[in-house]
Amino acid sequence: VYFSSCSINNEISPYTEHKLFIEKLIVNNSNNYLIMRLPLVLGRNQSYNQLAGYLFSRLHTNKEIEIYNLANRFFVDSEDLPIILEHFLFLELKNEILDIAFDNSITIIELVNIIEKLLKKEFSKKIILDRASPYVVKNKRFIKLISTLDISVFNQSVEKMIIKYLVYEKN
Repeated sequence: VYFSSCSINNEISPYTEHKLFIEKLIVNNSNNYLIMRLPLVLGRNQSYNQLAGYLFSRLHTNKEIEIYNLANRFFVDSEDLPIILEHFLFLELKNEILDIAFDNSITIIELVNIIEKLLKKEFSKKIILDRASPYVVKNKRFIKLISTLDISVFNQSVEKMIIKYLVYEKN
């Protein structure tokens, strides 16, 4: 099992090039693999190098953020990942590359609005029009594979994840 990134579908960077290199290495040299491409993972100890941690850092330091009006992201709760992985191991998935993403896309503007509402504090922000393409995940196979599970056990609400991991922890 290798954890990769859904960002492979959306951007070219040293990070995504490395992820693709490792994926190809695995595919070409293994006869039994599962590559799970993750969206943004929300959990305890959020890094300031990731989007949510970055936003909280900017909010608390009153530094301006630039938001592309079309930019969006997908999130997954870190506590859901072991359940998903266990299910895939039970299914004995073999030689699969899956985007592990629910249909919970949220624009960065919506995300910022949620954080502002929950913390009752406004970001210093600049909206940049039409500069980003929508973030894409290829999750149809993932959605089909988890359809046999009780989907209500998963935390698919970005707002609930923000409350659970960030609002009360960072305040």
